Amino acid sequence: MLLDLVQKAQDGDVTLVFATRVAEHSGARVLKDVIENVASSSCSK
Repeated sequence: MLLDLVQKAQDGDVTLVFATRVAEHSGARVLKDVIENVASSSCSK
């Protein structure tokens, strides 16, 4: 599932929706960071 999101993010925009007062504590924010890290490490291979 994570790799599917990474692929979609590499192909175009992916919208992550969250509701929190502190963005750093958002599950969507954490997922965004993970997707970006996986995408950047797969591009460097």
